[in-house]
Formats: sequence, C-alpha cells, structure tokens
Amino acid sequence: MLSEPAYLVLEVFATRRRDGSPPPTFREIAEVRGYRSCRAAADLIETLLKEGALIAQGEPRQSRRYQISDHGFLLHEERAARLALASRLAKRRASRRARGVTVRGASA
Repeated sequence: MLSEPAYLVLEVFATRRRDGSPPPTFREIAEVRGYRSCRAAADLIETLLKEGALIAQGEPRQSRRYQISDHGFLLHEERAARLALASRLAKRRASRRARGVTVRGASA
C-alpha cells in the first residue's frame, strides 16, 4: 500500500500521461506538490519504483527518465474511484441527516 504522498506524486505522473505531456522532472514534482527540495520528490519516486508503479527508461542522468507503468496507472485509477465513491456516500449520508433520516451504522 502506498503512502498518501506517494499517491500524490503518482497522480502527477498519471495526469501527465492522460494529457499526453512528457513525464515530470523532480523539480516539477516538487513545485506541484509544494516540496521545498527535489530530494523529497526523488525519495517518493524511489518508493514508486520499488512498488512497480513507475519504470525507469533511458540513461541514469536523463531528465524525465521515469514513466508511470500500467500497474501504477491502475493503482491511481482504483484510488480515484474509491475516493469518488466515498465522497458520494458521505454526501448521501449528509443529505439523509439533513432530512432527519436515520443512517445505519453511523453514530449520532
């Protein structure tokens, strides 16, 4: 299971893939995610490589070397679907509470 910061970095790669843009650099990831250093992005990319969510292509010092793998893209899409479902359920519960309907399994 990936950490929340790792999922957020994976989201940057997935968005770029969907848009047809080149993969992000460490600096771009750090800027988008609000990290103070590129090292934070590099550490998370290392985690994603170990999990198989990213793959390394090209020369070791090449910019934009890391690509999201199919496995990584599926991890991202599954997480997005779970978050969307959780959001819909929370809205439904709030709507029922506003109407005074008892929600099973929810504490008062």
